[in-house]
Parts: sequence; structure tokens; C-alpha cells
Amino acid sequence: MKSKTFNIFLLLLMSVFTVACSTGDDSTEEYPDWKNNNDTFFANKYQQAKDSITAGDSANWRIIHTWSFSSAVRNDNTDNIIVHVLKHGIGSGCPLYTDSVRVDYRGYLLKSASYTSADDSELGYVFDQSWSGTYNLSTMLPTTLAVNGVVDGFATALQD
Repeated sequence: MKSKTFNIFLLLLMSVFTVACSTGDDSTEEYPDWKNNNDTFFANKYQQAKDSITAGDSANWRIIHTWSFSSAVRNDNTDNIIVHVLKHGIGSGCPLYTDSVRVDYRGYLLKSASYTSADDSELGYVFDQSWSGTYNLSTMLPTTLAVNGVVDGFATALQD
């Protein structure tokens, strides 16, 4: 009887360890060729900003050299940020690097196989934002950030 029970146990054990797995990977890569896509997207936005500024739309488009990069060392297009002003503020000046600011912001990745923004077909997954729910200025409270506590591009935009 022990032998029969042992054989059944071995049979069950073998069936657990002999599960077949697919040798192919049928998953879709979320961000294929992401580096080239990012470089191309930035180059196109840079050219769009340059063309708009040349055409006289410098109030709404700006190319700003990143504050932490010396233009004497090198001056690549990627040493800049591109600013498209959607709404002009009425504030009195720009913050210093040691100041704090109150802002509403939303950070997007580029569109991908699974994520495309309803707001803009070039934008994808929202990786960070300063509010929850629907964007509504009457019910939102801006978040407070130290200028020296954000990434260089964000700090450059805040200080210009």
C-alpha cells in the first residue's frame, strides 16, 4: 500500500514540475526604441520653437539654456529647455534658486502602445501631478516646491 501511495505522490509531484511554458514572448514592449523616440520628439519640438520664434512668436515660445550647464563648455540643443507658454501670468518677477514656489503641474511620458493622453495625442502616461481628480483651479491647492529641489529643467523654467 505504501508503494502505491508513494507512486501516486510521485506522479502528482512530477505533474507540478512539468508545467509547459511558452518559449516565445508574446508581450508588447511598452516603449520600443525609446531613446530614439525621445531624441526625435525633442528635436522636432526644438525646431518648432525655433521656427515660431523666428516667425515672431517669441512671447509664446522660448528656448532657454539650462541654468546648470555652461555654454562655454558645450552648447548642444539638449542643453536647453523648450517653453511653450499657454497662459501668461501676472506675477512680479521670477524666483531665485533658494526660493520656494507654489505650482500646479502635471508630468507626462510620451505616448506608448498602452497610453495616449485625451488632452494631447503626443502625450501618454501621467507619471506625476500636483492634484488629484479633475483639474479645477477653484478646488485645487497648489503644491509648494523648493526651486533647488526639482530637476534642472523644471528649475530652469521656474527661474526664467
